[in-house]
Amino acid sequence: MNRYDEPYTGIPLGIELSGLPQLVLEKTKSAVGWAVLRKVIEMDCAQHPSRPAYIEVSVKELAERAAVTPEQLRKVITPLRKLHTIKCFLPDNDEDTALFEISIPLQVPIERDEIIQNVEKASGKIPTKLRYIDNLEPNPQEDADMDKTTEKDLQEIVDTYLNTIGTKINVFIVDELRLMQNRYPMPAIRKAFDRARKNEVRSLAWIASCLAQTRRNKTKTKTDYQDHTEDCENEES
Repeated sequence: MNRYDEPYTGIPLGIELSGLPQLVLEKTKSAVGWAVLRKVIEMDCAQHPSRPAYIEVSVKELAERAAVTPEQLRKVITPLRKLHTIKCFLPDNDEDTALFEISIPLQVPIERDEIIQNVEKASGKIPTKLRYIDNLEPNPQEDADMDKTTEKDLQEIVDTYLNTIGTKINVFIVDELRLMQNRYPMPAIRKAFDRARKNEVRSLAWIASCLAQTRRNKTKTKTDYQDHTEDCENEES
């Protein structure tokens, strides 16, 4: 288990002192970028104190909590992705559940040793583990849950995407597909793509909405997921 011992100010102090806030401001040319990224980090830290993971929240709620508009949030996601700071799976509808995950390790402007010095100077504490900046340690339970079907399933999703949505794929799309795979069971994913083909829809965001709508009768785990994908078809009718 990762044991992060650095001080927090809602988010890890090391992140604040890594040069990342200034870099995000410079590259996105707006305070919106850091507001959104900081809020995702803050929510992840609150929900997953021991080990980073993806968070589930609608675009509307995340925008409200970051004090931006949904339109501003969607616009800033592209430069945040290009900075390799965030991965996300966004539905068309702002009220449907989206998935967000901080990229690890984060590419920050300041070297690790200097970040630790900055943290010590600001707080008097010397951290040994920096959240998001250091690579994740192996998780025995997670590794035990992984089997040879995982990569096979991802390849099936990639192939289905190429056959349904388009012939081009990039690292950002693969990130979205992997988040989809981690959150939803394969039968629901297959059915969502089938709905897209039947309705001649070529939009990954539409499929995200389709999957999100099936969770109106949701349970907390992927294993307990109830497949109600017919809701998606009803909305297209």
